[in-house]
Amino acid sequence: MRFLGRRVYAGIVVVLVWAVAHGLSQGRVRRLREALGIDSRTLERWRQWWLESFVQSKFWKQARSRILPAVNQALLPASLCERFNLKRHLGWVDLMRFLSPISTTWSSKNHAM
Repeated sequence: MRFLGRRVYAGIVVVLVWAVAHGLSQGRVRRLREALGIDSRTLERWRQWWLESFVQSKFWKQARSRILPAVNQALLPASLCERFNLKRHLGWVDLMRFLSPISTTWSSKNHAM
């Protein structure tokens, strides 16, 4: 899955990192960064993307109405993960399908992310 401009990451990692990192202490975030080999600047870019670029995208403005009850945008992507019930067998698959339009070439041009 193509994510965050020219960088390519597995979509599941991007979602997982922020879902897990939400509300964690500095020490836990540090251990998470070290375990996954992610630079703090990358984590900050992901955080900014979820909280600013993603919520302003055409994709999100259209797609959010399909999610009930509404997700808390200030807690993205953790609130999305909660809605897709990732403990359910196909929760991750459903979430990645939901997000897949933002990972294509066509989508990135038309959703101005």
